[in-house]
Amino acid sequence: MKRNVFIGLGIMILATAASCSKKDKITVPEKLPALFIAGSFRHADGDERGGLWKDSTGLVKEGSPYSYFSDVFIEGKDVYVCGGAEMEGISYWKNGIQTRLTDGTYAAAANAIFVNNGDVYVAGYEKNAAGNFVAKYWKNGTPVLLTADAFYGEAVDIVVQGADVYVAGKKEGKIVYWKNGEPTLIHDASNTFVTKIFVDKTDVYIAGSTFNGSGIKTAVYWKNGTIVTVTDGTNSSQLMDIAVHNGDVYVSGSESQSGRSFAKFWKNGKAVTLSDASSSNGYAAGIAVWGQHVFVVFTETTAASENIVRYWHNGKMMKVSDKKISSYGYALGFQLPD
Repeated sequence: MKRNVFIGLGIMILATAASCSKKDKITVPEKLPALFIAGSFRHADGDERGGLWKDSTGLVKEGSPYSYFSDVFIEGKDVYVCGGAEMEGISYWKNGIQTRLTDGTYAAAANAIFVNNGDVYVAGYEKNAAGNFVAKYWKNGTPVLLTADAFYGEAVDIVVQGADVYVAGKKEGKIVYWKNGEPTLIHDASNTFVTKIFVDKTDVYIAGSTFNGSGIKTAVYWKNGTIVTVTDGTNSSQLMDIAVHNGDVYVSGSESQSGRSFAKFWKNGKAVTLSDASSSNGYAAGIAVWGQHVFVVFTETTAASENIVRYWHNGKMMKVSDKKISSYGYALGFQLPD
């Protein structure tokens, strides 16, 4: 009896297939990039440690005690992460293999990593013997100074395009970017913040925030030195990352309202709220665009005061970290499918 049922069902399927027009297509699931998220988490021993997550499958790399991972970059099949640890200095890792950039003698920070044709660039800063923070980047482990020893400086992000190296940061409290070591002033007010740089052909975009005339922190970015305000300045807001794709500008960050901070991203100024309605606070960090796909990593504090990392992909929310540990997501990178 069962055999007859399956035979009859097979005939029905064949008949249906034969009746389809030649325009009908079989939908093949699209291969998506593998997503890597850099951040930190509270270890069971009680200390903060760097963490690298892959998609929603869990933690794939754990840092040493009292460490952090600030950024991640993918070139081909190679996964690069930068960060540091207390009393150990700053480093980058290629597929888990560590390269030290400083030895921990002076305070330092590794803020961003970029890889171009196998050359590894890490942007950050280091305190010198005189006690001043100096903006610099390291190329394959060799430091390149961006500010003089006598002046305060910090490098927060780095992009390499062809033979040109772009670094965003601060010099003497003012927002600048350096192109091949030459600084360009972007904003001269001291009460400003800079987080990321993105270069699209000849256009240079820098994300950050500034205080408006009412003293409210406002999310802004600069395009070739011209400021673009993302929010209306009514509520406190900030940007943490920026990406440009086919002329569309995507920025991620947060905006406060009614005593809560909401993780958001904006496409050409139009906001999308990421935070769950039940969360107490949310902060969006890295954003990346691949074709029609938009990925945003964010951290939110649950009603139970647990910090968890999630990412948003074209309207879908994906959990990255476990609610059992307090965790934070800072940056993302994706590995293209085969």
